[in-house]
Amino acid sequence: MDQERPVKLSDISKALNLSVSTVSRALKDSHEIGEETKKIVQSYAARVNYRPNLIAQSLKEMNTRYIAIIVPEISNSFFAEVVNGVEFVANNQGYHVVIYQTHDSTEREINIIRDVARRKADGLLLSPSTNQKEVKEVMKSIGAKLPVVYFDRVPSDNYCHKVVCDNYQAAFDATTWLIKLGKRRIAHMAGPSGISISIERLAGYSAALLNAGISVDPNLIRYSNFLAREAWDNLRDLEEKFQPDAYFASSDRLSFYCYEAVQKLPEPRALEVKIVGFTNAPFAHLLRPKLSAIVQPAFDMGKIAAEMLLNTITKKNKDIEYGFIKLPAVLKNTE
Repeated sequence: MDQERPVKLSDISKALNLSVSTVSRALKDSHEIGEETKKIVQSYAARVNYRPNLIAQSLKEMNTRYIAIIVPEISNSFFAEVVNGVEFVANNQGYHVVIYQTHDSTEREINIIRDVARRKADGLLLSPSTNQKEVKEVMKSIGAKLPVVYFDRVPSDNYCHKVVCDNYQAAFDATTWLIKLGKRRIAHMAGPSGISISIERLAGYSAALLNAGISVDPNLIRYSNFLAREAWDNLRDLEEKFQPDAYFASSDRLSFYCYEAVQKLPEPRALEVKIVGFTNAPFAHLLRPKLSAIVQPAFDMGKIAAEMLLNTITKKNKDIEYGFIKLPAVLKNTE
């Protein structure tokens, strides 16, 4: 084989005595090709440094080789890790990833989805904003032309692909940990009331209280759209009227708002109030006193969501109508 020119599919075909179509499908990890043949083809391709012509491939397959991911905000460490996981998978399979932010604006999100569809993206990864009903209607109007996988915040129905964290169990475990520390007036700083993660985390929190014989006090449950002013108003009201002995927060921002609010309390109360919250912030363990954190497997969530989407795009999972994967979270900094 002439080493001065790029290796072609036909070169691999001749060397392995296989058809060009078989080689092509094996390199795409197609379900139509046996595992042994895939290994032989992929191993040989790596050995001879085969690189696919992505432009020619896109023209032939009528695709753009790009997928879109829509998140509320990339500055959130959780979503940043998800994007890293998505890019790890997509880039290895020759896809580009375009990142969009909604800042929890339903109008912006709907416009982005329509733009992604117009630009003929091969697929979409979506963590919807607070108004999931409107978003669902837009996705329905686009139909099967745009394959989609939901992650983190997901629709309640079973007619879609989705990857989530076990929010209920994580919230149950975190609240139970606070109860074991002797806490009884545990306030829950929840996210927007209509999204899946808020519903599941509230359910886990409530179940843990009831399991310990503690009644659920609606006064200690405060919803927030993750806005600073709204969160601070809630925290101020809780402190003035109810003085919780612990806080369970539903997001990165809410966790740190709670932490800051407690640090401003007079001693000894500031040292007595415990906080646990969902956060993937890499510096949470450096805080003193520590912020106990529920850490989600964000990178893995991104990887799995991307794999699910690419399998849908390439029809490798055509025998599976819808996929649903639930990942565990880990409670850290509880020493």
